[in-house]
Amino acid sequence: MEPENEFQQLDDQDERNRRVHPRVERPPVDLSGIWGEVVDISLTGIAVMVTDPIDLGTRLDLVVTDARTHDQRWIPAEVMWSEGKRTGLRWVDLSDDDRAWLLERFSAWLNLYRQTLRVLEVRMEGAAPPEPLEGESRPSTDA
Repeated sequence: MEPENEFQQLDDQDERNRRVHPRVERPPVDLSGIWGEVVDISLTGIAVMVTDPIDLGTRLDLVVTDARTHDQRWIPAEVMWSEGKRTGLRWVDLSDDDRAWLLERFSAWLNLYRQTLRVLEVRMEGAAPPEPLEGESRPSTDA
C-alpha cells in the first residue's frame, strides 16, 4: 500500500523504528553463538557489533550469559536488520521460562545501568555517591 503523502511516509518510518521496550546499553552480558560485542539488549532482542555481516533472516542459537552471576540461557534469535557491522537480532520461540529469565536478568541489568548513571552524575557534581536503590548493590566507584 502506497503512502498517501510524504507525512504518511514519515509516520510509517517512525512506526517501523519505534522501540517498544527499553534497552540496556553495554550490559554485563557474554554471548556465544555469534562472534561480536553486545551493544544493547532488550526483552525483545539484542544488538551486536559483528566482525562479518550476517544475512537477514539467519537464525542463530545464542547462549546469553549474565557476566555478574554467570547464569546463562540458550535463546534462539533471528537477524532482523544489519547496518555495517551492527546487527539486530530478535528473540524467537521463547518459552515461558526463557521470558521469565530474560525479564529477571533485564531488570537487574537495567537497575545496574541506572545506578551507574547516578554514580556518574554524582561524580560530575563532586558529591558523595547516592545510596543504592532498594534491592541494588552499590557499583564499584574505582576508576
